[in-house]
Amino acid sequence: MTDQRFQTPPRAYASSFMADALRRIFLKTLAETGSVKFAVKIAGLHKSSIYEARQKNLAFKQAWAEALQVAAGTLEDEARRRAVDGWEEPVYWDGKLVGTIHRHSDRLLEMLVCGYSERFRVDRQEIANAPGQQLAVETGSIQAAQRIAVVLQEGLRAVRDGR
Repeated sequence: MTDQRFQTPPRAYASSFMADALRRIFLKTLAETGSVKFAVKIAGLHKSSIYEARQKNLAFKQAWAEALQVAAGTLEDEARRRAVDGWEEPVYWDGKLVGTIHRHSDRLLEMLVCGYSERFRVDRQEIANAPGQQLAVETGSIQAAQRIAVVLQEGLRAVRDGR
């Protein structure tokens, strides 16, 4: 008599196990890279099937969100390193390495400060300007409402004029 533990699992179980294994590969790669496109490629899955699985499976959807949080933390750590610690950039003269310059990213530092401090954030209101376009208004809500009114009036005039 053969041992049942070593028999080939039923087809449904095998495909479910394989799908779970591929999803784990997808989630690990997503956490490392933050790229759905790359994670799908590494796991050998189709983009549509992975989005469908996320829609149908709440646990997978939560794991996906957690993987993206891990990736975001990694990116933030790298941004902080470049902004605060900086990096050595090689300097060449006549094709020969003659030294290095220590560089920092002011833009990354600015973004990090804005992310952590309310004092440095700009109040941005985005309003629709035209189909497919966004008009950024770097002022408060009243000014944004006034700009919306102007855009609507211009749109009405264009409709009346047949444009």
